[in-house]
Amino acid sequence: MPPAPALPPAARLRAIVAALCVGLGEGAVRHPAVAGLLRHLLWPRLLRLVNRFAALVARIEAGRPPRPRRPAPPPDPGDAAAQKPARPPYQRLPQGHGWLARLLPEGRVAGSRLGYLLAAPDMAALI
Repeated sequence: MPPAPALPPAARLRAIVAALCVGLGEGAVRHPAVAGLLRHLLWPRLLRLVNRFAALVARIEAGRPPRPRRPAPPPDPGDAAAQKPARPPYQRLPQGHGWLARLLPEGRVAGSRLGYLLAAPDMAALI
């Protein structure tokens, strides 16, 4: 029997994020202190990332790649209205390399799978 064809990059990313969300849900049960952080801040960002990536891939496959964006001009330091207010600390995700893996071990598996996805030839060509 021939091997099953590989899923397209967008479907592989969706599977990685879905597995990560399941793992994070299980980890949040074991660590209730981080449950709200994961549920309200991380999951929506991950799902938004997957949907945006799928839409981008669909545009590229349809022959309509996005146009390069012009960089935004730097904000005027004296313009108080242009500066974003700082979020309170409870609304921020942690910073730094590997923070999710340190918080919950389930993040290590997803990080490894994501590394393999980014190293795949079809993903490199897409990027």
